[in-house]
Amino acid sequence: MGGIAVNNPPDGSTHDLAQSDRGNFTSLISEIASSLVDVRPETFDRVLEVILEKVGRFTASDGAYIAQYGAKKQTLPITHLWSNKSATDAGTLGADLAAAHTRAFMGELKRSGLITLGSPHAPSDKLRREQMLLTDAGIPPLLSVPLGVKHRCIGAMGLFMSGAPQAWTEDQISLLKITAHLVTSALHHDRIEEALSNERQLLRTVIDNLPDYIFAKDTGSRFILNNTAHLRLLKASVQEEVYGKTDYDIFPKELADQYFFDEQDVIQSGRPLVNREESVLTEEGRQRWLLTTKVAWRDSDGNPQGIVGMSRDITDRKEMAEEIEKHATLLEQANAELQARNQELDEFTYIASHDLQEPLRKQVAFSDALREDLAAGDLNEVENDLATITSAAKRMQTLVRDLLSLSRSGRQAMDWEEIDLNQCVEMALDALEIRIEQEKAVVTQDTLPTVRADKTLMVQLYQNLIGNAIKFHGAAAPQIRLTVESNAEEHVLGVADNGIGIKPDYWEQIFAPFKRLHGRHEYEGTGIGLAICRKIAERHGGRIWVESAPGDGSYFKFTVPVHPGDSAI
Repeated sequence: MGGIAVNNPPDGSTHDLAQSDRGNFTSLISEIASSLVDVRPETFDRVLEVILEKVGRFTASDGAYIAQYGAKKQTLPITHLWSNKSATDAGTLGADLAAAHTRAFMGELKRSGLITLGSPHAPSDKLRREQMLLTDAGIPPLLSVPLGVKHRCIGAMGLFMSGAPQAWTEDQISLLKITAHLVTSALHHDRIEEALSNERQLLRTVIDNLPDYIFAKDTGSRFILNNTAHLRLLKASVQEEVYGKTDYDIFPKELADQYFFDEQDVIQSGRPLVNREESVLTEEGRQRWLLTTKVAWRDSDGNPQGIVGMSRDITDRKEMAEEIEKHATLLEQANAELQARNQELDEFTYIASHDLQEPLRKQVAFSDALREDLAAGDLNEVENDLATITSAAKRMQTLVRDLLSLSRSGRQAMDWEEIDLNQCVEMALDALEIRIEQEKAVVTQDTLPTVRADKTLMVQLYQNLIGNAIKFHGAAAPQIRLTVESNAEEHVLGVADNGIGIKPDYWEQIFAPFKRLHGRHEYEGTGIGLAICRKIAERHGGRIWVESAPGDGSYFKFTVPVHPGDSAI
C-alpha cells in the first residue's frame, strides 16, 4: 500500500471554514464513508489519496497525510500524502514529516489522542525536538490524531499548514478525528481481507500440492471445491468444469448412489465417515481404490453446509497387498507340498531300501548255499541255487528300472505339444498287445480329445492304467473302457475295468511307491506303476483318484486342464 498525491489548489479557492455551509461538513463525512464501503484492494490507495485531498481542502490546510507502521513497527513511513506544494517537493515533504514522527511523538499521540505542533495548544516541552524538525521544514503548525483499533495504534493521520502558528478549529479537529476513525476501520478491514486472502492462498497452495484428493460439496452433494489432484482424477483442468456437478454426472450410478447416501448420512447425522475403502473407475476402465474420509461442514451456528472429503489413492498398496497375499498363499501351498514330498521321500526311501534289500539278501543267502552245494557235489541243488540267484538279480533289475522310470516321470523336461489322446492310447495298446491276447482282454473307448501335454508321459500313463486293469482281473476276462467327460476347465479321463476292485481304505495308499495290496506270488510287479501315474497327472496340472469296491472293478480317473497354467510343471 502506498501513494503520494500532490495537487495545487484551484485559483480563488477559500480556506475560511467558518464561512462554509455547515451542511457541506455532513455531506463530506457521508461522501468519505461511502467511498470506503466495499472498496476494492486495487483502488484502495487512490481512494485514500482522494480523501486526504478533500479533507485538506475542506479544512483549508496545506497538506494531509497518513503514516502507518511497518511490518515490525520499527519505522513509521508516510504512506499517503496530499499537498498543495509542487510534486518535486513531495518526497522531501514526506521524509520531513516521517522524521518528526518519533517514538516520543507516537507515545504522546497514543496517550493524549491528539497532538498539535506550532500552535498555541502545542506541548511546549515534551515534543520540542519534533517541533523544531517541522519548523526547520517550514511546515508548522501540525494537527495529528492516531489510527488505532482496540487500543492498538497502527499509525497516524494529520493536517499541516505553513506559515505563522495558529489555533486549529473544533470543526477541523472533529473532521480529522471522524475521518481517521473511518480510515482506521477501512485499513483494518483491508488488512483483515489481505490476511484472509493470504490464508486462502496459503490453504489453496497447500491443498493443490497435496497428492491426496481433496474436495468439498454442498448439502446437495454438488462439488464446490476440488484440489488439483482431484480435478485430474475427474478429467477436469479447472474448477469451473466440475463446479455444481454431482457424482451422478461423472461416475456410474451404482457408485454415485453409494457416495450420495454416505454423504447425506454424514451431513444429517454429523458422524464422520473415516477411512472407507471405495472403488472408482477411470475413463480407461481401470479400477482404482481410494481410502476416503468425509466430515460434515457446518457454519458458526451449526447449520449444515455440506461435507469436506479427502481420498488417498491406495491402488498400488492394495494391489501389492493382494500380490503379497497371493504369494503367501502360493508359498503356503508350496510348503505344504514340500512337506508332503519330504514325507513321501522318507516313505519312499524306507520302502525302497526294504524292497531292494530283499533280493540282495536272497542272493547272499543262496550264494552261500551254492558254495555248500558245490562242495557237496549236489548238482540239483546247485541248479536251484543258481535259479534263485538269477531270479533275485532280475527282481533287483526290475526294481531299479522302475525306480528310474519313477524318477524320470517326475524330473524329465516336459515336451509340451498338442496331442491326440486317441493316438496315445493306440501306442499304449500296441505295447500291451501280447498281454491283451493272453488274457483275452477287451478294450473299448470314447473318442478322446486333443490336449496340450507330453506325449511320452501320456502314453506311459495309459499303458500303466490299462496294464493294471489287465493284471488285476477276476475270473472273467478283462473288460476295459476308456472314458472322457469335458467341461470348460478340464477333461476328466478314465480307465474302468471289471477286475477284483479295491477297498476304500486303500484308495489313497495305492498311489504311494512300492505300495502293494497283494503278494508277488499272486500278482507280479513292484508297486511303482500307480505312483508314476500320479506323478504324470500332477506334472500336467491335474490329479488322479480311484473309485472302486471289492469285486466290482475299479474306475481310475485323472484330469488334464483345458488350458494348462502355473499348476503344470
